[in-house]
Amino acid sequence: MKLSTHGLFRAAAHAAFVTGIAATMLPAFGQEPLPAAPEPVAPAEPLAAIPVTPITTEAPAAPKSEGSVKLEKVEVTGSRIRRVDAEGATPIVTIDRAAIQASGVTTIGDLLQELPSIAGAASNPRVNNGGGDGAATVSLRGLGTNRTLILLNGRRLVQQDVNSIPLNLVQRVDVLKEGASAIYGSDAIGGVVNFITRRDFKSVELNADYGISGEGDGQRKGVGLSWGTSSDKANIMIGLNYNQQDAVSAADRGFSKFATYLSSGSVSQAGSSRNPRGRITLPNDAANQQRYNCFPTATTQPATLTVSRIDGRAGSSPDDYQCYNSARDSYNYQAVGNVVLTPQERTGLFSVASYQISDSVEGYTEFFVNSTRSAFIIAPLPFDARADDIVVSADNAYNPFDMDFGGLNTGNPNLLNRFVQLGNRSAQFKTNVGQVNLGLRGDFSAIPGIAEVMDGWNWDAGIGYGRLEQTTDRLGYVFGPALQATVGPTFTRADGSLGCGPDAANEITGCTPINIFNLSAPDQIASLQAASANAGSSLNRTLKSVTFNLNGDLAQLPAGPLGLALGGEYREQIISNKIDFLARSLPPDFNKCYLSQEVCSNPTQGDFNVTEYYAEALVPVLAELPGVKQLNFITGIRLSDYSNFGSTTNAKFSLEYRPIDDMLIRAGYAAVFRAPTIEDLFTPASISNPLYKDPCTGTTQAVGVDPAFDRVCANVPRDGSYAPATQQITASVSGNPDLRPETGSVITYGVVYDPSWSVLKGLSVSLDFWSYKLKDTIESVQPNTVSRACLATNDDFYCNLITRDSDGSIRNIDSPTLNLGNVDTNGVDLGLKYRSQKTAFGRFNGSLDATYLQKYDRQIGPIVIHNAGRYTNQDGNYSRLRGNASTGWSNFGIDANLSARYIGPYQIGDRNVAEQSSADGSLDGVELEFKGTVYFDATLAYKVKQTNTKFLIGVDNLANKKPPFQYQNNSLNANTDVNTFDTVGRYFFFKLTQTF
Repeated sequence: MKLSTHGLFRAAAHAAFVTGIAATMLPAFGQEPLPAAPEPVAPAEPLAAIPVTPITTEAPAAPKSEGSVKLEKVEVTGSRIRRVDAEGATPIVTIDRAAIQASGVTTIGDLLQELPSIAGAASNPRVNNGGGDGAATVSLRGLGTNRTLILLNGRRLVQQDVNSIPLNLVQRVDVLKEGASAIYGSDAIGGVVNFITRRDFKSVELNADYGISGEGDGQRKGVGLSWGTSSDKANIMIGLNYNQQDAVSAADRGFSKFATYLSSGSVSQAGSSRNPRGRITLPNDAANQQRYNCFPTATTQPATLTVSRIDGRAGSSPDDYQCYNSARDSYNYQAVGNVVLTPQERTGLFSVASYQISDSVEGYTEFFVNSTRSAFIIAPLPFDARADDIVVSADNAYNPFDMDFGGLNTGNPNLLNRFVQLGNRSAQFKTNVGQVNLGLRGDFSAIPGIAEVMDGWNWDAGIGYGRLEQTTDRLGYVFGPALQATVGPTFTRADGSLGCGPDAANEITGCTPINIFNLSAPDQIASLQAASANAGSSLNRTLKSVTFNLNGDLAQLPAGPLGLALGGEYREQIISNKIDFLARSLPPDFNKCYLSQEVCSNPTQGDFNVTEYYAEALVPVLAELPGVKQLNFITGIRLSDYSNFGSTTNAKFSLEYRPIDDMLIRAGYAAVFRAPTIEDLFTPASISNPLYKDPCTGTTQAVGVDPAFDRVCANVPRDGSYAPATQQITASVSGNPDLRPETGSVITYGVVYDPSWSVLKGLSVSLDFWSYKLKDTIESVQPNTVSRACLATNDDFYCNLITRDSDGSIRNIDSPTLNLGNVDTNGVDLGLKYRSQKTAFGRFNGSLDATYLQKYDRQIGPIVIHNAGRYTNQDGNYSRLRGNASTGWSNFGIDANLSARYIGPYQIGDRNVAEQSSADGSLDGVELEFKGTVYFDATLAYKVKQTNTKFLIGVDNLANKKPPFQYQNNSLNANTDVNTFDTVGRYFFFKLTQTF
């Protein structure tokens, strides 16, 4: 499928046109020639050795060009009130441009995901199975990416992917680690990430980047170009960038080249039972017992057995098969195409411009477009005759067993295979995203009669348009009806060849029978490839907005000016997700389509709008008194009226107390909410394939002992023989138009100390405590939770979501989306920073940022999941302690930096069997402990002042630290947690920056 990007680039063209007008105006308004020695982009003295500054560092004001509206006060992330304070009531991390450059990254997601306040399972390019679109998302406090709001200059973006924002556009990134629904509305629960763009750039800057792993793979290449100039009335910056990242194969890393399982207390390099020689279920009757003798020591013979074709045999006789043995017959999918770093290619274009219309009004534009090409690559297609609803006929000439296999509702025994002849499966993503913001800002100084009353007040009015267009082409699949014809009944033609169909009168034309029992022959490969098919989908997402903000000082109180901010916003969101008919889930159960189950989905379309109004006030209570240098009270409220569920009101309250100049004590309370997204509301039933630990594995419990267990384990043999063929099952996920918003509260309190006395000057210390309580959280009830809830309650709602086949294997578990959850989490942040004065030996700096997670309890219905200090496939990694530390030195044009990232100990599973969480694929109550992991990174930069050339060399993962080995049954990819840990190993890179 091909998706038109006309709408996206039309918007970009409009923005470029406005920018071009500004550029043509520059000479007319007295443009000054560029100086002979351009101003450096970054400060001459680097700020921090690590790309993370202290937790309480407030964002500095963006400089204003000469002739622009003069504003002594600035607006910081987390508040709409302009003020001069360097620190406020909200805890903020700022990653400035110097830190971004010193890190050597090519996309900003790498830095953000290393923040200690990040937890859970945010996506990134290391995620292959379940990822591959190149996106990097942010999960502040581990509350999920949908509870972290992404902004550009305080305005919403159409997408969550922070990697789509051009790196050379960014001046700094502010990370607000506090709920801010009263300021920004929905989604700002865990916090806010606000990208601030560069301004007043007056030169040409060229960047080039090259990197390669210590293993000689994973090459990256990048180039960026930025140009800027300004006059008395206008300034403009235009830039473009390109970067390419090669894939890293799982087969080329020791930890990931084998699918390794922990089961029944033993470790095996196994894999999938869907192997190229097949796994076939047969009745364990007298003949098969005598032929195969699969259970020679069993006192009670199970009802079925499974066999696999002997390597090298034709498969045309039952004697060509032997009892299936996992160690011998399972398929190592990890070594066949899986990757631990997905390939991607990005191209971006951006511009920011402003024009001084009058002394009191300035127009501005901001736009960027980004095009990403990326992919996931996984092993060849597994075939499951039952799940794929394909019946292998007993009347097929190639069938040596004279019985039917497969079919969704037939009760036939199953037949598994692996279609390696089709090559690897992959999804090719093409993602185009664009954002345009246009507006006017100024003051009231030119309005007679109002200028005196509104002195010091400022306003900002703007419109925004964002659009995301993503096409996905899925390769390596087969067309179900065509495959069904090839494995159905066959007959022999007059010439001795085989035809599809029961007889010549009913022959299926254009069909060649396939020997699914042995696909290795060349003619069989061609026949299978003839039945192959691909599927596509196209996602369009649009965000339109209109905003107005007004702020200033309402009155002068004894302790200072009473600050006030008022405003409103209108947003409209539209989504359309089109699915090829081949991949559309079919009624009535919506758990199959014309291709393999894993690609089945359904179109989604919907829209809603919201109108919001807010007010925020800063009330100075006391000032310049003994023991009270300053005491401020801050409050805000926001009313949001949604077209689909009604209105909600959220408020915040906070205190700032300075007993002395050097110390700030702060505390805050915020009500937060998240409105259900279009996907939450309107997604039709579609298929997912999550990992599921079947509680019925190996059961010998008699029927009737536990009614709830009987319902969870319906049709499962009770002789101890039951073992699922795979841990990945079929689940049906669906939206819910009756969802309500999530609500909750956030409490923070802490202290900041910046000593001014000479011995400790340059030191900054912060300590912040935080607590989040959320209710009615929107959850897609995961299969493991469904079975736990049924076992705990015997409730029809949960128990009826599970469907098993006649042999006990899972056919489907429904995963509806409901307001069913609660979250209770708290912890503490510590920040230390020191920057020495400049001496003859240079300048030294160091920093430490750490987060300790005290509690993270997630309740879904009757089930409470204790995530603190644990990893789960469902939620990700919640190590209790995470931290970043750095040290640096600069002198003689040299910047040397060494940084360390720490991810603390964690565990998988629980010894308490009642928790129904085990690190063993079969045994209950198995717990694995993992030690903390430390990554060291180093960079060395040198700037040649005479030529304005800067060279930077760096090494990531200096010690070549391997990720923790969790086993494949405890991870979705590569035997480890790819969302959290480095999968590439030691990585070398070189960057060149030339300023003209």
